[in-house]
This record gives sequence, structure tokens and C-alpha cells, in this order.
Amino acid sequence: MWTTIGDIFIHNTGKALNAANNDGVLMDYITTSNLYWDKFDLTVVKQMLFTDTEIEKCTVKYGDLLVCEGGDIGRAAIWTYDYDVRIQNHIHRLRGFCNISHRFYYYIFLLYKMLNLIGGKGVAIQGLSSNDLHKLVIPLPPIKEQCRIVSIIESWFSVIDRVEQEKKDLCNAIKQIKSKILDLAIHGKLVSQDPNDEPAIELLRRINPSFKSCDNAHYKSALQGWCSISLNDCMVEILNGFAFQSGKYVENGIRVIRITNVQDGKIMDDDPKFYPKSSIKEIEKFILKKNDLLMSLTGNVGRVGFLPNELLPAALNQRVGCIRMNEQFIHKKYLFYHLKQKDMRSPIPQTYSHL
Repeated sequence: MWTTIGDIFIHNTGKALNAANNDGVLMDYITTSNLYWDKFDLTVVKQMLFTDTEIEKCTVKYGDLLVCEGGDIGRAAIWTYDYDVRIQNHIHRLRGFCNISHRFYYYIFLLYKMLNLIGGKGVAIQGLSSNDLHKLVIPLPPIKEQCRIVSIIESWFSVIDRVEQEKKDLCNAIKQIKSKILDLAIHGKLVSQDPNDEPAIELLRRINPSFKSCDNAHYKSALQGWCSISLNDCMVEILNGFAFQSGKYVENGIRVIRITNVQDGKIMDDDPKFYPKSSIKEIEKFILKKNDLLMSLTGNVGRVGFLPNELLPAALNQRVGCIRMNEQFIHKKYLFYHLKQKDMRSPIPQTYSHL
């Protein structure tokens, strides 16, 4: 059997906040910012004045089903606290006329929301006024069947929750394993050392006779043949970006690589921005090359990625750095993986170990 909300529920909305209203008793009330799917956040609860008539109309009791009229339209939860509270006008209070399962109808609202039948697009309900809510068509199975349906739903949802938690645990474990592999590999713990390899410091001294190894406690346990060097010693150049004016962007031209493009381990460009090719002389020294190693310099500092060929021609925006290394004695992907280590980012050190 199908019916409407208005046929089986008494429903009221709460009181509208009115600074000019100075009648009544000061009482706690909740808004849509306190109401979430199947729960409430009562960290911040506001107060306003309620008259006796408003208290009766706006009070929520244990077991009442509350539904958002505004915000995330249709979002619902059941009040399960052992004390009463008042509601603001953008919340509907539903209280059954007869013996029905409020929990069953909470799941009806969740289903309708997932199907975009509330607050969705096209022919779906865009808002949820009292009139819309009153006319909302819903199923009405026998009360015992409502309870059985709720029991089955919650049994399956419990399984899904466990799977989701195990997925989170697995993702965390994968991150930790990757981090450990990076740490061990970068510090030479996953490869055997060849005693015939030339010590890194000899190579450095051929390139720069006055070179002195850095005294950095982070690398006191470095393997034989390793040394510590300053970042500047292994780079050809380090570029800082140009302050491009967004008002000059065009539909096609030189791609601007911004900090949002530098993701963890790669350079993305889902929302490309272009600068006029006629400005090439102005920005010439900020033009990027294939496989430049780029780094975010603010925000989530230290994200790195190589610039792919398909994004060229491109220029470097401010808050992004470009690292071009001397590959005579450092492998660019080695440095890339070194920079990807979590402990290399806060703060970003100025020295790196090298075989």
C-alpha cells in the first residue's frame, strides 16, 4: 500500500530566527548544521526565545524523525536523546499518528535521496516545503514488516561498514608499506653494495675540488661510500614561478602550470589555463622543459611530479618550483623518490644523501 507523509505523520517546522522577537523563554535549539544523516553534531547549540505556543510546536522529543528542509535537502535523523530540544524553521519534525517505525521511514528518506528523488534534478523535488513533504508518496507496509525490513537493512549495513573499515585499514597499511619501502630503498637498504663502486665524494671532488661533505645528523648512519650534499650541489638550476595575471588567460596558448596541477607524484591538468603566445618574451625564463621536476612550495608543501611531454608548451606559475639537476652524479628519479618521502616535506631539508 502507498500513502503520503501527511496521512501518517504530524509534521511541523521550527521557529524562524528573528532578532526583533523579545518574547518568551531562552531555550536551546538546533539547525540544519546540527543535523546529519543518522546523527547529530551538538558541539555548538544556539539559543533563542520561545513562547509557550512556540515551545509546543517546535519541541522535539525522543523518537521524532527530523528532516532538513534546507541545506542538504531531505537529510534525516531520529532524535534519540533523553531530553527535549527545539528546532529552527528549516527542519521538519515528523511524529507518527499511529504505531509506525520511524526508523523505516528514515531509510525511505535515505533511499529517496540516493535516487535523487529529493533535492535532485529534473522532475525530482527541488526543495522540501511543508506542502511538498505532506504530499510525498511513501510505502506503508504492516508494522511488523517495517521492523523486519529495518532489521535486514541494518544487518547488511553493518557488514558494509565492516568492509569499509577494513578497506580503510588496508589503504593505511599500503601507505605505510610504501613509505617503508621508500625509506629503505632511498637509504640503500634494499640493494647490495659493490665495494668496487667509486665513493660518491670522489666523483663530487672531480666536479668541484673544493667540495666538502655536509655535516647533517640525519645521515650519520649513511652507508659506506655515501655522502651528504647540499641541494644546490646537485642542481643545474632551481626556478621560481612567475606571477601570471589570471585576467590575461586565453583559450589557447602557453599552458600555465599552477600549484593545483602538482599532485602527489604527478602533474595533472584537468582545468587548463593558457597565457598568450605573444607574451613569450616576457615569460621566456619561466618556460618549462620535458620531464622537469616540479614541486609545490606552499599549501601541501613538497608534492613533486615530472612534467609530461603532452602538457608542453608550458610555463611555471608562482608558488611552484622547478628543479633541474646535474645528472652527472644524481639520478633524477632517485631524487624524485627521495622527495616523496613523508619526512622530507615538513620542513623540506636542504641536503640529500646520494650513492
